[in-house]
Amino acid sequence: MSPFPARLLAVVLLTGAAFVMAQTDEEGACEADRELFSEAYRTDRMTGTPERRALLRRLGPLIDRYEAIAPVCGGRLRGHEAFLYVMDEEYETLIDTAERYLAGPGQRTSAKSQVALYHQIAYAYSRLDEPILSVQAYFDGAARAHDAPAYDGSRALIVAASAARQLGDATAAERYLDAAFSLIADSLESDPNLAPILGQALVGQGFLTETRLEEAPAGQRPALIADLESTSREAFELLPEYSQWAGFKALAANQFALAAAHDGRHDEALRRLAPSFELARRTGGFLPSARYEALVTRGEIQSMAGDAPGAAQSFRSALDDARGRGATAGLASALERLGGLAEQRGDLREARAEYQEAIALIDARRSVLGLSDWSTSAFVTDQGPYRGLARIQIAEGDVAGAFATIEQTRARYLLDLRRHLAVRRTLGPHQRAEADSLSARLAEVRLAAIDTPDAAAQAALAREASTLRQVLAELAPLSNAALDSLDVPALQAELGERTLLSYALGETASTVFVLRADTLLAIPLDATVPTVRALLREAGSVWRGAAPGPAFALGPLHELYQRLVGPVRPHVTGATVTVIPDAEIASLPFALLPTAPAQDYASADYLLHDWTLSTELSASLVATAPAPRAGGPVLALGRSTFEGFTWNDAPLDALAHVDTELDAVGRYGTAIRDATEATFDSLAAGARVIHLASHAQAASEQPLYSRIALGAGDGEDGTLHLYEILETPLAADLVVLSGCDTGGGSVRGGEGVVGLEYGVRAAGAAAAIATRWAVADRATATIMSTFYEKLADGLPKDEALRQAQLLYLASSEGLLASPFYWAAPVLSGSPAPIPLDGGTNWWPLLIIVATLGSGLAWRYKRTRPHA
Repeated sequence: MSPFPARLLAVVLLTGAAFVMAQTDEEGACEADRELFSEAYRTDRMTGTPERRALLRRLGPLIDRYEAIAPVCGGRLRGHEAFLYVMDEEYETLIDTAERYLAGPGQRTSAKSQVALYHQIAYAYSRLDEPILSVQAYFDGAARAHDAPAYDGSRALIVAASAARQLGDATAAERYLDAAFSLIADSLESDPNLAPILGQALVGQGFLTETRLEEAPAGQRPALIADLESTSREAFELLPEYSQWAGFKALAANQFALAAAHDGRHDEALRRLAPSFELARRTGGFLPSARYEALVTRGEIQSMAGDAPGAAQSFRSALDDARGRGATAGLASALERLGGLAEQRGDLREARAEYQEAIALIDARRSVLGLSDWSTSAFVTDQGPYRGLARIQIAEGDVAGAFATIEQTRARYLLDLRRHLAVRRTLGPHQRAEADSLSARLAEVRLAAIDTPDAAAQAALAREASTLRQVLAELAPLSNAALDSLDVPALQAELGERTLLSYALGETASTVFVLRADTLLAIPLDATVPTVRALLREAGSVWRGAAPGPAFALGPLHELYQRLVGPVRPHVTGATVTVIPDAEIASLPFALLPTAPAQDYASADYLLHDWTLSTELSASLVATAPAPRAGGPVLALGRSTFEGFTWNDAPLDALAHVDTELDAVGRYGTAIRDATEATFDSLAAGARVIHLASHAQAASEQPLYSRIALGAGDGEDGTLHLYEILETPLAADLVVLSGCDTGGGSVRGGEGVVGLEYGVRAAGAAAAIATRWAVADRATATIMSTFYEKLADGLPKDEALRQAQLLYLASSEGLLASPFYWAAPVLSGSPAPIPLDGGTNWWPLLIIVATLGSGLAWRYKRTRPHA
């Protein structure tokens, strides 16, 4: 090395060392001044507003002096400032100050201070009733978890889990908790201060166990109760009895009490609950919801024990607590519980009032959630007041009112997505280009999240996805007005000979609404959610979560017919029926229900023989179904081989009969073998009928990642995900999803099953055919070929599918006649016929137009993020 570079290197190193020493000196000076300030801060911060004002006046000059030159200490000073703003409920000031700091000098402060400030921002947003912004801030904190000390990082993950859980995203909540447990386990032995954090994580796990308990069949409940008991006991022992920890210890006491109550030990449950109220008092403003949670828990235990007056008093106290804190979600929950108690004692007037107030709060919260990824999840937990009000209206003889109330819970998010896409179609060129760019980046972020196992990194991606979705919604805003109420007489005029059956299943009682051109009835059913779940599990492996098998039990299926269909048969005068199923029966094709006891698949009398069936997500969609287009192309896309494709660490098998299926459909348009994702992007928006035949996979835990295997190329990875379909405007009269379980996904109350079928309907398709389980390749190809022949004959879509299934059944015997082979395809949406062109090929022209006009495509190309 020459002398000059060596001398230069020495100068650089000395300069760097001098800078570090100077910065260390500044940090030391700042810490000394901060410690002097902290003496007053520790004694005066909880005293009152005048004292906190004085502290802020002292704090301001310190921040001005040190923020730029001592970033670590400056972050701590900003943390003191944020706390003082919280104590005086100056939430807007806190948010404005902290966000500006984090976007500027705060980028150089410690991850620990950043996490603390994001948590303060999140809390402020929650108090301002901005749940999405609050969650985003918690995710911002979690994204820095692995850069912070284990104590702060694990806590950031736990809080992110809590935020996700409260919005109904249990999958994200579990992911964050798993990461927190891992981080704690790595450092617990060397840092005993992590013990309370472990207790907080166990409380979060307890909440998830409580949710599972609500939905679990009887056979699984003892294990879940034992898990809740052990988890909550350990959390209670780990958590101290002061500050914020007292609040979490109170929550652990609640869970410990509920474990006993679920086991029938009500007196013991109340004894276990007793410490919760004193702990809630001790935590004070550190966890203001602690007292509310204790009151609700006491009410639940009293209700389980049959003490309705005591439960009402507890829930009323919880209501007062939530009202005093302005906690919207808590208010709605307490009102629902009070409405249920009033309903039990026969006070219909009070029950109606409680339910209506809860519904008003839920609708307001839903408008705040908008088009965020959490909207469908959160609304699952908000169905109770609508169902309660409908029961009251039926008891009062207001069947039309009850039907309209239930309709308010159906497909609300889907309708919002459709309205959003319709607004985007009206944007000018510049705004559309901006929307395309945002949509492309949103797809990149979602794709990146699949390949990111780290929970902190996923938090950052979830935060960005939420922000992008929010900006897109603002670019193409929806009216704040409520959805138009359903015009029942107008709908009846459209029905003709068709009968509409709308199911509302409950834990203790169920109803089906029967709507004909001249009639609207509410028929009680001898069916409950637990009963239906049990019968479905008995009926076949496809409803047990096991590997799908062809053996279906006809006995349980006939009992389901007796409970769900038998009571309405006398009121169905025609043979054409549209079913609006509730979430619990969304995966059940009514066509396979035997109308009489049967032992043999081939000779059984199925509902398929008597009725022409279709399904729909809501009566609003029936009322607004578009008229079929007079003409247009049929597009069949598929793949039969999948070299290089690996899903869930396993290669995809070849589909021997897909090419035969494509050839059959191609007679009415164009079939593209070895179709790519880019082909779908370019041509789907202009197609009148879209037929997709390939491997498909429903993602029940993360429905946005439900997917169809197509080919890669032109910047695409070859996998068409639900989140991409939701960004694709479709005007198709019919989309046929001919893969395995294309009608599967995540069951969401009100919305139905959120998956690929839901996606194409949300994107604008008037109807879809999707499968309810993993299908047999050959049988599906046979049924689809016949289906298109019947469509070409002019039959309505529902009757064409029925005829195809009947012909398959008539030509099969033994196990091959099982409903497993023929009942999986189900029509959702408009059954109106589609005049097929019988071979007119529109596609060469459209492909040329799509190629030349690729720069004007609705969406930019989605590419895998660069490394």
